[in-house]
Parts: sequence; C-alpha cells; structure tokens
Amino acid sequence: MDTLLMTFTSTHLSLAASLSLTLLVGDASGQAKIFDWSGASSSDWSTAANWTVVEDPIGTPVGAPASAAPDADTDVGIATVAGFPVFSSGAQQAYIVKVGGSAGPGRLDVTGGSLETENDLDIGFDDTGTLNINDSNGPVSIIIGDDLNVDRDAPAYNSTVVISGDVSIEVNDQVELGAQGPQISDFLFDFQSGTLRAGDNIRVRGGAAAQMRVSGGLVEAADELDVDSLLAISGDGIVRALRLTSVSSFAGVVTIDNQGLLQIATNNDTPLTQIQDYIDSGVFSTSGPGLVVSTVSVSDFFGSDRDFYQVSVVPEPGTGLMLLTMVSAGFYARQRAAR
Repeated sequence: MDTLLMTFTSTHLSLAASLSLTLLVGDASGQAKIFDWSGASSSDWSTAANWTVVEDPIGTPVGAPASAAPDADTDVGIATVAGFPVFSSGAQQAYIVKVGGSAGPGRLDVTGGSLETENDLDIGFDDTGTLNINDSNGPVSIIIGDDLNVDRDAPAYNSTVVISGDVSIEVNDQVELGAQGPQISDFLFDFQSGTLRAGDNIRVRGGAAAQMRVSGGLVEAADELDVDSLLAISGDGIVRALRLTSVSSFAGVVTIDNQGLLQIATNNDTPLTQIQDYIDSGVFSTSGPGLVVSTVSVSDFFGSDRDFYQVSVVPEPGTGLMLLTMVSAGFYARQRAAR
C-alpha cells in the first residue's frame, strides 16, 4: 500500500509539474508585445520596419525593428519622432493604442480601413495627441474593446480629435474626454459626421476652453451623458443618451443650434422638469430664437424603439402662436434671447 501511495504521489507531482510548465509557457506567449512608432521606412502603419520593439516575450531583440506590424497582442505607443503613422486600407489590430508618449507628442491619421483594439484607444497619453479620421480612402470602422480616452489622466495636453466622413466608431465601454482629476485640459473633440456609440457613459470634462463639437452624425451613449465643460451640438448633429448625470454632477453647458438635437430617454432617471430647468437657467442654450422639448420615438442603443425627450431649436419664425401650438400639442418651450 505504501508503495502504491508513493507511486501515485510521484505521478501526481509529475503531472502537476507538467501542467505548471504548460501554463507558464502559455502565459508567456500571451503577454502583450510593446512597439513604439519609429517611422524608419515610411508613414505606413502596416509596415513592420516602421515599428521599434520595446518588449517582446517571444524573443525579438529590444530596440530592433519589429518583424511584423502590430497585432491584437501589441501595446502600441505613438510619438511623432519621425513623422506619424497613417493607415488607409485593410484591417489593423492592437491590444492598446497610446497616441502621445514619453518621447513627445503623437499623431495618428486614419483615412480608410479598420482598427480594432482589445483595450483602450488613448489620445494624449503621456503627451499631446492628435487623431484625424476621415473617409478620403474609403469607409472607416473602429472598434474599441474598452474606453476611448482623450487627455483622461493627463495634465494640460490639449489634444485634438477630428472625425468626418463615413466613419463608424464602436466603444465597448466609456468615452472619457478630459481629465478625471484636477488637471485641466482644453481638448477639442470635433465630430462632424458618422456614428460614435459608447456602450456605457460619455463624459465631457476639461478646462474653460475644452469642448466636444457635434456638427453632424450621431453620438450615442448607452447610459449617462455627463458634461462638465462644453458640448456644442449644431448642423444636423444628434447626441442621444439614456439619461443625464445627476444635477449635482452636471456642471457644464450644452449649446444647441441649427438642426442639432439632444435626445434623452423618457421613463428613466432624467425627468422632464430637469430638462426644463436646464433650459430656463441657460445650461441648455441656443443662439436661435429659443429651445423646445418634444417627445420622439427612435431606436435606442440596443436597437429597440423607445421614447426620447428631444431638445431642439424653435423653428423660425419663433412666434408666440407657434409656441402656443407646440405647448398645446404636449411640447415644452422657452423663448430665449440670442446669447
């Protein structure tokens, strides 16, 4: 019996050692590589020689050119030490992308194709970041596995994001614009067309000059919209959210002009009285004749039809008769002088 027990124990330990070795090998091969942009060959993202290895668990020497372009296991750092990366076609991947690094400001241009990250897309990570996205070489699709951040953990980097054309951006978690702490960033997030959809909250923070502009397309939050600086909706831009953050947290200003629309779901944590109060106090403002609140039925983030409070500019001419008609039809309106 003792011999059998000893044999069993020995076999068990050998199996455990084998499993331990297997797990260690598996973990090592799954570690993220770290590549920094060098631009040694060209501005093409997909050219391996344009990336320098900072860390690679499978053995590529540190400081050497990468043997392949970034993939889903690659932590990408971009500082414009020699130009900046551009991609205009194909399907690109990364674990995380950080634009603006310890080596200086960074820039990334996307003019076609797709980019998918497993984790965040950070603009203004360790220095000022610039992101330009347009469809000059075809439609653009960007899928972000976690957050889209602009100067989120940074001091006054004043980063810039400009998005236009046939662009689709899907963010699995939050859109975070501006620092979470006391740091002040006067970032610019200029959304001109396309769709930007966040699976959680959209937060707009920052300094006195920080702003998110939505002059076209749809920007949508599956949960809260939180504004602590300026959100400017104009053109035919639409900003849609399930709810506004609490009155105590909503410390910014929303301007609505032209055909711009702000849509907040009904039957949630944002009562009509809160929206009315924001219009009366100037938290929601316009350079037009006034703002009106109506109820519309549109698709929410999950594709289901539901009712939303819609804040828009009073149609011209903003006569008392027109306002009376709107109110009698179940609308709320307040006429305000141009600001």
